[in-house]
Amino acid sequence: MTYTRCKKLTKGEVSVRHDEVESALYRAALILGLQAVRQPAGLDPKSDLRPDLMIILPGRRILTDVAICHPLAPSRVKKGGRSSTALGTARDVEGQKRKKYLDIETRHQMELIPFVVETCGGVGPAAVKLLKALAAAGEEHLAMWPRKDIIRHVVGSVAIAVQRGSAMAYLVGYDRALRALGESKSQEEKENERHGKNAEAEGEEEEDCDEVERRGDSGGDTGAGACQWE
Repeated sequence: MTYTRCKKLTKGEVSVRHDEVESALYRAALILGLQAVRQPAGLDPKSDLRPDLMIILPGRRILTDVAICHPLAPSRVKKGGRSSTALGTARDVEGQKRKKYLDIETRHQMELIPFVVETCGGVGPAAVKLLKALAAAGEEHLAMWPRKDIIRHVVGSVAIAVQRGSAMAYLVGYDRALRALGESKSQEEKENERHGKNAEAEGEEEEDCDEVERRGDSGGDTGAGACQWE
């Protein structure tokens, strides 16, 4: 699972995974008859900071920002790290999200509920809270759809998006590793070929030198031209 945290993939496959989870939540909100806005702009006049979703429920305006974290990353697996506890990584990321959007939440009197899931399958406490809020609101609009079925549907959509995105990141990273290995082998073969040619050339030079020495030993003026190579 090393490739799921690779910084080189943050603008590619890993971002696709994030966007798929965001889309799953957005589609779920619309299916449940709720109003939802993706990446609402203008919430912070000092920056272009935008959460992933704004969901309007009866009497509530919820902001949520999606994050998929990898609890087995070396930076998190360390002595005393919270990744060793259940949902420790998800809780850490939730705290970061709350701090990041605190000003927006206070200024607009909205409720921030981060949606954080772990690549190993864990769902953060705040994400569970959001799922329950969506299910309760959806049950009011869709009387024929029980709350537990709504939660099962949303969780299933999110889980598929996470695993599909992780698989994509893994395959791309694996392909890059194979290409790098192939390039390394090609370079090694070129080096070996170059060394082989040099050795062959040195052998030919030694043979020429021996021939000249033999001619010099046979007498005549050719001795003056004996090989002086070292």
